[in-house]
Amino acid sequence: MNVLSAIAFWIVVLSPFVFNLAAFLDIARTPSWVWALTGRERVLWMSVIGGTSFLYIIGSLVACFYFATVGRELRRASRGNFRDFSGD
Repeated sequence: MNVLSAIAFWIVVLSPFVFNLAAFLDIARTPSWVWALTGRERVLWMSVIGGTSFLYIIGSLVACFYFATVGRELRRASRGNFRDFSGD
């Protein structure tokens, strides 16, 4: 096995773990007030991301879902866009 194929192999194997780690760190670094404002549960998402991180494809899909939905809401709320969370 040559060096390039070994590097490609490790990129394929480790990329889902790195993606889940990025989601987990994003959850951990988001302030509590942002979670409270959006009505989402930090502990629930940490458990889901952490629990599925070793399920390879499923973990990657969960992390994608987090970034596409919850992560987007958290970023919007942290920037001060409260219109979407007013409940009206």
